Amino acid sequence: MEKLFTLLAAVTLSAMLFAQAPQSFSYQTVIRDANWTVLDNQSVGIKISILEDVSNGTVVYEETHSATTSTIGLVNLSVGDGVVMTGVFNTIDWGNHNYFIEVAVDVTGGSNFIVMGTTQLRSVPYALYAETSGTPGTPGADGADGIDGTNGTNGVDGADGTNGINGLPGADGTNGANGTDGYTPIFGLDYTNGVDGATGPAGNDGQDGTNGTNGLPGADGADGIDGTNGTNGVDGADGTNGINGLPGADGTNGANGAVGAQGLQGIAGSDGANGNHGTNGTNGADGAVGAQGIQGVVGTIGNTGSQGTTGNTGSQGTTGNTGAQGATGQQGIQGIAGTNGVDSAMVASMIAAAVTNNPTQPAQIGEYREGGIVFWIDYSGQHGLVCDLQDLPQAQWGCFGNAIPGADGQVYGAGIQNTIDILASCYDIGIAAALCASSTAQGYNDWFLPSKYALENLFLERNNIYFSLIMNGGSFFSQQIYLSSTENDHVNAWAKDFDLSNAMTYPIPKSTYLNVRAVRAF
Repeated sequence: MEKLFTLLAAVTLSAMLFAQAPQSFSYQTVIRDANWTVLDNQSVGIKISILEDVSNGTVVYEETHSATTSTIGLVNLSVGDGVVMTGVFNTIDWGNHNYFIEVAVDVTGGSNFIVMGTTQLRSVPYALYAETSGTPGTPGADGADGIDGTNGTNGVDGADGTNGINGLPGADGTNGANGTDGYTPIFGLDYTNGVDGATGPAGNDGQDGTNGTNGLPGADGADGIDGTNGTNGVDGADGTNGINGLPGADGTNGANGAVGAQGLQGIAGSDGANGNHGTNGTNGADGAVGAQGIQGVVGTIGNTGSQGTTGNTGSQGTTGNTGAQGATGQQGIQGIAGTNGVDSAMVASMIAAAVTNNPTQPAQIGEYREGGIVFWIDYSGQHGLVCDLQDLPQAQWGCFGNAIPGADGQVYGAGIQNTIDILASCYDIGIAAALCASSTAQGYNDWFLPSKYALENLFLERNNIYFSLIMNGGSFFSQQIYLSSTENDHVNAWAKDFDLSNAMTYPIPKSTYLNVRAVRAF
């Protein structure tokens, strides 16, 4: 379960709905894992913390909730109504501080919370603030009226026509009813003072007398020059505000927004440090004893030593009685087979191959000669090294933690002696030197593991020998690391990376399984 925690990530899409009376507010969040997959229908534990002034500020209130995610991974919480861990919710001073909300989650529904994120409460919970806020301040004075624009010049009036004869005055009409009073503010609604009701209509005029015959219209006289506008009167004082109306009911919660698009993938973390080398495995059981090697070359007979002085003949003792013959004892248990020694015939043939082969034609890089492809030629032009046509199975150098005396030669011809020294002192099964020495590829039995310099030269000449390898049924080199026979120290041996992007030669643990390509001398 601990592994799950390290992979957890949560993305919160929050909406805060601040109600007026309860000491709480709503909070929504969607729970996802590190692959952006919604965790649906899952019991989770959530811890909410309110922090004061800054995102890592003092925790003034903290509570926990147990919830079950919906089919889209959503949980709905009422912050202020959870199980209180610390603080008192209704003493939070919303009006004088900034506040941040920190969300921590345990996807198992327990209390091993992991902090998912902290965000600022951008809006003060107004209903909570209003319960402790003071009386509103006095409204500010109205700003001064702007200056009126200049009136345009009136056109010239036409001359007035002659007035017709006035008709007889009509009788006065009955006074009209008074106009309706303006509305009285309803208690609880926030009104400014209502405008005074309009003056009721005037009573009906008495019936007009019959108009006299209109005189002929006179020509319009010229318009008189307009008088200067009078100064605007001072604005009257604002009326007293009406009593605030009762708060309206809370609106219905809006539908949840669509899930946002997945964020960009984070930058890959740095590679971790290399782990420690593992403990060497237990040595496997000894393999069956191999067939006896070819008889080694008989050494030169030494000089016969001088004969020693003949000793005095002792006196003969008395012959004792012959004792009774004892019973034949049981045959003893067969002893454990001894470790194979170095095959003297193999050593002799390897040395002989390095010094006695003498083809009459000069060698050329890339030609097929004596079981392999030529990749190095000495100063004589007649001798050098060839590589096998195929890789041998991957193997370790062997004897990790033990230095092998004499197996540190680096020059081109040192691979023969390195291989001999490895086989003489390292008895690990299936090591690279043993695979090379036991190979009979193309009918030759004197293959060995190349030295450091020889392996580096094989890499440099790889393109020059490619065609000949393929034409003779061989295979090209893998872009991987190949072992040399040269030891660096008791835990490392030299190896060459045949990957063109690296191509480094460096020490590598002797217990590492790497590629092997045998070589032989001609």
